[in-house]
Order: sequence, then structure tokens, then C-alpha cells
Amino acid sequence: MINIRSLALRAAVTAACSLWLGIGAVHAQEEKAKQFDIDAQSLSTALSEFARQSQQEILFTPDLVTKKQTGGVRGVLSPIDALTAILKDTGLTFSMTPQGAILVQPQKSTNNSGAGSRIRVAQASEPSQDSESPDSKAKETSDEPSREVLRVPEVLVMGSRMLNTDIKRTVDDPQPYVIFTRQAIEQSGAVDVNGFLKNRLTMNTTGGDAGQMGHVAGQISTVNLRGLGSNQTLILIDGRRAARTTTGFSPGQVDLNTIPLAAIERIEVLPTTASAIYGGAATGGVVNVILRRDYQGFETSITYDNSFESDASNRRIDFAGGLNFFEGRTNVLLAGSFSDANHLQVKERDFLTEGRRKLLTNNPSFYDTIPIPMAGATANIVSTNGQPLVLDDGTPLGAVYTSAPANYAGVASDGGAALVANAGQYNMGFNKAASYGMAAGNASLVPAARIQMMSGSVRHEFTPKLNAFLEASHSENISHSHSSGLIYGTVPANAATNPFQQAITIVPSTDQANGLIESKSAYERFGAGLIYQLPGQWTVSADYTFTEAQISYRDAPYVLPTLAAALTAGTLDLTRDLDAEGVDLSMYLGGPSPVGTPIKSTTKNPALRLSGPIGSLWGGAPQLSLLLEQQDVNYGTGRQITRGGTRAAFFPERTQKIDSAYVELRVPLVSAANDVPW
Repeated sequence: MINIRSLALRAAVTAACSLWLGIGAVHAQEEKAKQFDIDAQSLSTALSEFARQSQQEILFTPDLVTKKQTGGVRGVLSPIDALTAILKDTGLTFSMTPQGAILVQPQKSTNNSGAGSRIRVAQASEPSQDSESPDSKAKETSDEPSREVLRVPEVLVMGSRMLNTDIKRTVDDPQPYVIFTRQAIEQSGAVDVNGFLKNRLTMNTTGGDAGQMGHVAGQISTVNLRGLGSNQTLILIDGRRAARTTTGFSPGQVDLNTIPLAAIERIEVLPTTASAIYGGAATGGVVNVILRRDYQGFETSITYDNSFESDASNRRIDFAGGLNFFEGRTNVLLAGSFSDANHLQVKERDFLTEGRRKLLTNNPSFYDTIPIPMAGATANIVSTNGQPLVLDDGTPLGAVYTSAPANYAGVASDGGAALVANAGQYNMGFNKAASYGMAAGNASLVPAARIQMMSGSVRHEFTPKLNAFLEASHSENISHSHSSGLIYGTVPANAATNPFQQAITIVPSTDQANGLIESKSAYERFGAGLIYQLPGQWTVSADYTFTEAQISYRDAPYVLPTLAAALTAGTLDLTRDLDAEGVDLSMYLGGPSPVGTPIKSTTKNPALRLSGPIGSLWGGAPQLSLLLEQQDVNYGTGRQITRGGTRAAFFPERTQKIDSAYVELRVPLVSAANDVPW
């Protein structure tokens, strides 16, 4: 929580309904016997058919199975026994990765301990460098052949359920990728994606939440890699571009706070210029959020976070599940999340009181020189011309400021005696207003947000070589924070409500102008594609993604010019306790203002991807990945309405179309295949 002295209390309750329906990347050794019917054929084709019939991820390099044949397998067998029969007399064996994928590799000999294997699972999460346990490190050391990654788009990996169209990145990538795994995200205690990246990504120069900094769009995410501006940090979801939000003035970023943390498999960050790989808007770097697709059975989790000081709780419920149909050739995944939170207000922490105490300790005369009095629990008053206050009857106060007591009925009730008694003293309590700029007690330190998301995907295998996928999601982020119009003003010396011989400035304490700043961002996302296995271990995919983003906002009430006029005319006395005395200020308030009408933006993104090995070098087969894509972006019309219903700005429709082609080639120079003894 915000206060360093507070301790977050987190209680997570997870209910897993054990409805294991053949879903997820389950280890082969845990699978029951299945019916296998695989003919004698090339080993490459047989392994692809094994992946389909066993519903297992199986990984191998092209050169490993080239020109190899298998006698096939038939009967009711466990996946281990079936694969053992397929690999009989091929000189190959297999092992399980820690994530549950099957890795085909050469049989070990005394002269070549595991040489030739250059693949590891491209779906399941991997421990990050800072979260590896000694056991996991020992496992990697003993299984050295599985350290290199197959450099193809993750969606193209046989048996993988992931729909990430980008190549899976690791911390060992030639470029300086930073990887945050699901384990790191779950253990972070973060409330949203923006908070997670702000506290852990050192290259992110965003210092605070947008809602805390008074952003008109509320608690949206802002990632600014290397300080080049958020518009130069590209945000991808499953490797695909998404519609960027805009309040009208300029295009913003994809709001990552609409994605619940529980729905994320991992986050890949490239904090360096990446325009050559990803095109425009990637000068600062790239953040790719990969969503979870490995749900096993049906699971539900309920999370509750709170602090011991005050009630700033966060509540979240997540559910996910999947089903297989048509003998495992169709996989359906559904997931949802809902979370909301309470406000954390200024009065619930001691930042303000501690700051004022230290200020007065270092500079006791600080408040003697400020032209506007500080906000307190009662009305604070200061001499406008900086001269010591003197009552109309000639009584000097000997100070330039004073304060009214609680429940004060005004000068008419005591002739100003209470103001004389408090001369030289400001009321240091929390003001009842919610204006953050006036350090009022009811202002929000951290905005509260309600985030919800629903997503679903279907992946179907038409043939062992042809797959299709369809996905859709809806997410929205509604954030709100307490704020208020600024009620204060200057009363001239001759006004009937001014008991002093000089003009005074008054800041009263009232909650009548309090309201909520509310913003809403929402996303609709649809995607579909075909994946085809070509000869020679090449894979091609064609997909189309459509996203629609919408954002709207409204601010708190504002103070009308009639309040200043009433102070000048002497018809409104701010020295009184306005709430206790029943003074109605509604006639002086308007709003909310400003109000941003909903602005829609859409992105249409067709793409063609091709990936596979080319030839063979001493260190292994080079991997080539090509991408052709088009971006068709549209920003809709919108308006910003300010005080009195005046249209302050009109935003016309804007469009942009980008055609691009990218190529990435990975050439292994040194690998286990070199068989170089050290």
C-alpha cells in the first residue's frame, strides 16, 4: 500500500474443480492410455500425428528427423509407450521439459552428451533470472541441450495453444529483452499492469499513475520506455497491434490496465529502438503482453488485498477453463476476470501532516508569506496585502493570518473574539473538500478502478497440417477518484461579511463541491487465422485482427463566477462553518467539467507470417521469419465540453494506413551441435 508503515494483507482462495477433460499441457507421464493409430511413414509426419492424437506439445529440429522413417504404432498405449515405439531404431530419444513439453533429441553417447538438440518449449512460462530456484538451475545444467530456443512465431509451434504471433523472446535473446513470467506477476502483489511495470521495469520512466497525476482519462496505463514518450513505446497483445485510445488531442497508448494480471502468461519487453523489427511507434521499445492459453480443467480464484490502516481494499475474482471436442482436434478456452477497489484518501495517510510539520520545522515563517491560506479543518484566513490583521473595532491581531474554530457561527456571534484568540494559528486538520491541489483530506491518493474482461478462443485442427483459430475478448477499465471545485475567495475590506479593516482571503472547509472524476476505456478485440505446415518444417499463417477502443471521461463539479461575486457583495460569509450552519452552496456550483464524449478508434490488421529453417550450418539450421502486414487505423470524431456546456474542442475523424514487411534471421554460430569439448 502507499504508506511504508502499512502492511498489505493478502488472502487468496483458489478453488480448482477437478474436471480434467484432457485440457492443457499435461505431462505425458501423467496421461492415461489412449488409442493411437499412426502408420509407417516419415518420422516428421508421424511426430506431427502423435502430437495431434496425444494432445501433447512435441518439439524437434528439422535436421534431426530428416530422411528418418518410423514403423508407426497402433493400439491403446500411454503417450510414453507410443512415442517410444515411434522412435524405435531412429537413434533418437525424448525427454520432458520442466513445462511439460516433449523434447526429441539424439540418444546420448559417451562422446556426445546430448548434442544436436536445440529446442525447448515455446509455450509454457519460463522462470525469470531473478526467480530461478537452485533446483531449476540444476535441471537446466543437467539438461543443457534444451537451452536454445526455436526461433519461430509461437503460434506456429506444433501442439502449442498460445496465439502469440511474435517469436518467443528470452533473456538470452541477441537483443536485450526483459521477461516477466507468470510467477513473477503472481508474486508481485501489483493491482494492475501499469503498477507492475512501473515498479519493476527500470527502463520505464513513468514515475506515477496517470490518475494520481490528474490525467483526464483517469487510471489508464502509461509506459514510457527510455523517456522518449509513450507514443514511441509500442504495445502488442499476443504479438498483434491493438487500437490505441485517444482523448482527441493526440493518439494515446493501448490501455494495459484493461487486462487483468491473472490473464497474463508473461510480458516481454524490448527496451531499445525496435523500429526495424516492429515498424513505427517503436523508437523507445516494445512491450508484448502474452495472454494465458494453458488452462487445465476449470479453475476459479478469489483474491482480497487490504492494508491494516484504513480500508483501501482490492477485490478480484478470476475464472478460466477449457474443453476439447472431436477427439481433441478442437480446443475451446474461456476466461474472465472482475476486480474493483476502494479509494485511498489523503486523510488516511500521514503524508500531508508530516510534510507540514517538517516544513514548519525547517522554515517556521513559511506561512507568513503565502498569499492564499492553507486548507484546514475549519476556515483559514490571511491578510491579502500582507499586513497584520486588524478588526473593524480597532483590535489588532498581531499576525497576518488566523483561523475560525469548529462550528463557528460567524463574527456576528462573538464580535470576532474567536478570530483574535486564534491569531497567528492555522488550523492544520484535514479539509473536508476533495481537491488534491488544496491538499484536502477527501482527495484520492490512489484512484479506484473497476476492471473486467471476458475472452474466449477456439483452435481447430482440420488436418495434421492445417489449423485454424478464432479469438474474441471484451475488456473495460472504469476508474474514479474524489475531487472537488476550489471554494475560496477574496473578500474586500468594505464587504459586510469582512470583520477586518483590510481585504482578506478565506479557504473554508466544506464537502459540498465534492464529486468524482470518472473515466472509462473499453476494448473489443476479434482475431482469426489459418496455420499451415509446409514441407521442410516451414509454417505459414494468415490472420486478421480487429480491435476497437473507446474512451470517455467527466470531471468533478466546478465553482461558478457567482461565488466571487457573492463574496465581493458581502452576501456570503465564508468565515462561518458552512456545513454546520446549513449554508447551501449549490447555487454557486456547476458541472461536471470538462466532459469528453466517447471517442472510438479502430485498428484492422491483416498479416501473413512465414517461418522455417534454411539450410544447415555448423551450429545448426538458421531460422528465417518473415512478416507482411497492413495497419488500417481510424480515430473517430469527438468533443470536449467545458463549463456551461461550451464546446471547447472538436476532434475530426483521422485515418492512417501503413503497409510493412519485416524479416528476422537467426543464425546459430555456436551450439551443442558443434560437438566441441571444453
